[in-house]
Amino acid sequence: MSSTQASQSPIRILMLEDNAVDAELVTRRLRGDGLDFVSRIVSSELAFRREIAEFSPQIILSDFSLPQFDGLSALRIAHALAPSTPFVFVSGTIGEERAVQALRSGAADYVLKENLTRLAAAIEGAIERAEVAKARDVAEEMLRRSESRLQDIVDTSADWIWECDTSGRFTFSSPSVEHILGHGPHEILARSTFDYLFADDRGRLEAAFAALRAGDDASPPLTLRWIHKSGTPRWLERTMVLLRGREGEPTGFRGIDRDATTRVAQEERIARLNRALRFLSGANSAIVRLRDRRSLFKEACRLAVQIGGYGMATICLVPRPADEEPIVCRAVGRKHAAGRPPIESLTQDGPAARALATAE
Repeated sequence: MSSTQASQSPIRILMLEDNAVDAELVTRRLRGDGLDFVSRIVSSELAFRREIAEFSPQIILSDFSLPQFDGLSALRIAHALAPSTPFVFVSGTIGEERAVQALRSGAADYVLKENLTRLAAAIEGAIERAEVAKARDVAEEMLRRSESRLQDIVDTSADWIWECDTSGRFTFSSPSVEHILGHGPHEILARSTFDYLFADDRGRLEAAFAALRAGDDASPPLTLRWIHKSGTPRWLERTMVLLRGREGEPTGFRGIDRDATTRVAQEERIARLNRALRFLSGANSAIVRLRDRRSLFKEACRLAVQIGGYGMATICLVPRPADEEPIVCRAVGRKHAAGRPPIESLTQDGPAARALATAE
């Protein structure tokens, strides 16, 4: 017994035959060959249509010449009502030209009544091929639905989904890039990803690309500054993977960028508030702890640089008599440590002079 019989036993066979003797010969032959099946025998078009609907045959055996309608007409009806059901001609009148015509019209096989020894094998082979074709059709339909679903996700996602080659030139972009960076998806194709990135952040992206090429499966989230079409900065959080060809060679990168501009701005605001609170706390402590005015001013400048995050802080105490030297206290960050910039004139026109004059 074949695997087809074992998995789909008994086989449902619809036989279109107007000769009862021939139908009996076919039935006996199949049972003699060990085929487990149940069958329905019809001879008219009306009965043929009814049994296709009610019996749901797994295979149809048909004579080629029938009094009421011919086998090719039956084949067309079967394809219309049950397109996945294999159709096998079992006839004594079919010639080579008709056999070729039948196969071209969609018949799975043909067997001569004078040689029924291969009928059981023809039935099993036709059913097996039909099962394979049906499984393939189901897989293709699932693939089409999956692709359609993925396309819908790409088209409607607020995140930017993209692909680029190994040099960083875009080969695909989702429509959301227009909302995020102001550029249309076709506008950036074949352009380098570094064209839209702040210069200070390019090295970090190059390092992430290099890490993926070196064997990392995926990059950790990477937040970079991008340039919007309007010229304004955008912070995007990027995750990406390496694409490989059939031989395992790198072919490019695929990733998702999420607009993190609002989040980064909120984080910076919270950080500024935290620094301000720490500075005020330190300043209050210094006021209680230090009695010398110059020491207090120096400590305030130090706190402004080290806690407040400023590159430089200067306090000038202007005495009442204009001819006296002002008291100057200063602290500088590492950025200005090599050379201290001169103190701005308090008499000439400038921000410090205007502040003294206007108290603003």
